Amino acid sequence: MHKNLTGFSPEGNKKRFSIYDFSFLDVFKCEYLPDVKKLIKTGKSWLLTNLEVHKNTSFPKSIIHEDLEMENILIDKSENIKFIDFGESHYAEVISDIATAIKELIINNKGFDAKLIEKYLSSYNKTNPIIDKTQLQMLYPLFVRRTMFMLSYFLHKQNKSKHSLLDKRINVEMKSLNLLLSKNDLVSKIINFSL
Repeated sequence: MHKNLTGFSPEGNKKRFSIYDFSFLDVFKCEYLPDVKKLIKTGKSWLLTNLEVHKNTSFPKSIIHEDLEMENILIDKSENIKFIDFGESHYAEVISDIATAIKELIINNKGFDAKLIEKYLSSYNKTNPIIDKTQLQMLYPLFVRRTMFMLSYFLHKQNKSKHSLLDKRINVEMKSLNLLLSKNDLVSKIINFSL
């Protein structure tokens, strides 16, 4: 998808949060339990430090899906993979879509499976060889950013509707965020992937 849409210029300009924009935390702000509030504050501080170093870096752009998760991927009878729900798609950094897919498809379901993530990145790069060391450095902060976005979105949605159908999704995001923010060597594992 990214490779095929690289030269495509859509009409109009869809306003979306940039990868350096954390205003979604204000947009989705609601009453948090103390432990959630502390986790979000820690995550925001971590992001400010770890994304800031890449702020002047130029990354390859294309039309991205921006919401590649299990619910938006189908396999037809011939085992062809199909993407649905392009409501969030816009022209932006491809590495953001790659990070979203890894976070939603792998980290949320398998934890931090370094071998599976490396296999995903290697397969992607065979089809669309654009990932380099600078983008690998950007991946981990984008995992954290996506997790913060989804957690604040689900909490806001739950707070507005007052039903607990989102408890499972919130718990997954909390678990993922705690994992990503814990003291670990996950960042160095990603930076040292061979593509």
